[in-house]
Amino acid sequence: MPQPLSTSQRPIRLGIIGTGLAVKKLHWPALVKLLDRFVVVAFANRTRATAEEFAALARISMDGYTPDYQELLRRDDVDAVLVCVPIPRLLPIARESLATGKHVICEKPPGVDLA
Repeated sequence: MPQPLSTSQRPIRLGIIGTGLAVKKLHWPALVKLLDRFVVVAFANRTRATAEEFAALARISMDGYTPDYQELLRRDDVDAVLVCVPIPRLLPIARESLATGKHVICEKPPGVDLA
């Protein structure tokens, strides 16, 4: 069981890139158990309807939504990003996220092969 944050620690301000099946079925069920450790401040998905489904599931406002993940990466209030896009898109987005100074969380492999 995670230990609660001390009063001097603030929750991680999380941005989620890709709000499809992996987030809904795998990540959100785990993250919902850690709500004292993070707050979703932004999320990006190319398809608004998919983002709306995630917002409803997570019970968060669409105010933090953008269809453009690069806009999410420019936000100063995002400490870390959870990258949940299809494998062929993952490596470029993860690299770009790191280049902007964000911490990156992803569980998929960085590519479909060694190249």
